[in-house]
Amino acid sequence: MISKKVIMSIISIFLIGTGGVGASLALTKIMGKDTQPQLEPTSRFFVINESEIVFGEPAYYRIIVENNEGNNATYDLKVRLAGQEIYNQEIKMNNSAASLNETITLNNISGGYQKLEFLLYKNNEIYKTRVFQVIPVVNYDLAPSLIITPPLLQNSDMEMDNSWKFNGKGFAGGYTSYEWISPERSYQISVYKHAKKDAFGSIIQNFSNKEEGFASLSFDIKSMDKSYYTQALINDEVVWENSSGEDWLRVRVPVFLRKSNKLEFKVIAKNDTNSSMTAWVDNIKFVTYSPEIKKDAIKKEELPYSRKKNGNAVVFKFNTGEKLELNVTEGNVSAGDALYIATNKGNNLTFLGEEYEKISPPLITSVLLPVIENIKDIKLKTGETLKLKNGYAVTLKQIDNQSLKLGISSNNRVVRDIITGVKNSSVDYWKEIDDYKKQKVLQIIPEKIDQGELVLDIIQYDDSKKLVKIGDKYGEFKVINITENSIVMKNVEAIKIETGMETSLMNGKIKIRV
Repeated sequence: MISKKVIMSIISIFLIGTGGVGASLALTKIMGKDTQPQLEPTSRFFVINESEIVFGEPAYYRIIVENNEGNNATYDLKVRLAGQEIYNQEIKMNNSAASLNETITLNNISGGYQKLEFLLYKNNEIYKTRVFQVIPVVNYDLAPSLIITPPLLQNSDMEMDNSWKFNGKGFAGGYTSYEWISPERSYQISVYKHAKKDAFGSIIQNFSNKEEGFASLSFDIKSMDKSYYTQALINDEVVWENSSGEDWLRVRVPVFLRKSNKLEFKVIAKNDTNSSMTAWVDNIKFVTYSPEIKKDAIKKEELPYSRKKNGNAVVFKFNTGEKLELNVTEGNVSAGDALYIATNKGNNLTFLGEEYEKISPPLITSVLLPVIENIKDIKLKTGETLKLKNGYAVTLKQIDNQSLKLGISSNNRVVRDIITGVKNSSVDYWKEIDDYKKQKVLQIIPEKIDQGELVLDIIQYDDSKKLVKIGDKYGEFKVINITENSIVMKNVEAIKIETGMETSLMNGKIKIRV
């Protein structure tokens, strides 16, 4: 049976050359490179991967050494995995034309994303180096237990002030609400003046896991200057690295976890630079293992409100026109210390996150007509039909500079034709319920004729009305006043607030963070 191998054996290759003139290429079949001749007087050294690296199984690498020294030479080949020597061999070249071309077997490759170094020594000094960054293939048939339940991290969304420890040289770090992906904070790492080579700032969290095995690390990251690199490290091994960019990225990379682990995110100057630097990281977590490395651009989540604090008072102004005021003392809002106000925005009012049109005078009750569609600047040509909710549709039947003809249909049946001027403010369609009652369904507002197209706004209403009375309760709140322009509620129950956590109010209709 064919094994289910679920991860690339070579994630990336770092090319490092020491000694001689220039650096030879480290080659691998997986990367699809062909051996290229080197025009240099020193000996040539190649390392070619000849097999997938499977967890717990031997790995095979072809070693090629060509003597260009002009005389006899003796070399020592040493192979190190994560800093530990796992192979060594003496190589003797008896004449200047001698060469070595053989495959060696490595039996001790296990664990996670690790550095595999092939070191060619001459006269007890490193002569040439080839370095691979490798992670073993997981064979489900032989080792299904290697895929573990993802461990949980503390404060993964950066909404609290704990669990992450800052470490740095020349950098500063701290939680911020200036930039984030999940509302309303992230961790910021920055340097505000020139940085020397190897200056860095990082955040660290140590965590434990019940078992060793593979999971995937997921995180959101943004950085602002390409003079710096951002890195993710597991147990001091770099598992992901990227030069800086201006967009938020969501990254997912497979990792190997031990029972005790250190997770680190680092911003580092690879060379001396005069550039300042700011980077943010958010939503750090482990997820179910996947063999793929993914890097996707993402957009910042927009908050539906603005927030201001003044001592214990916190005021939320929602984009819909709603307002919420809280007086918070030691994480509690006592009964009567929270005020909710819904006010008119244009002709309509948003009440508990839903849009309505008020259709009764303010006494002790307010009749609200639900708005289910509010379409702006829609363009229609003659003969075109716009489909709406609940089976309704509007068709532009005729148009000229002075007038237009619109057809209203319900469930594919024409219920009314409307002829009106282009400059009329609005046209309403009312559904007849019986001989005495009608229900407003559509409001059509012609705006202008643009290159033979009609530009119009359409508001569609639901068939049912909502009645709001003084004394009505919505979760922790009760209606205390109804005016011509607003509905006002106060909390009649205490509210518990957890800093940085989402608080759900009024049966989940309003959600905020304090």
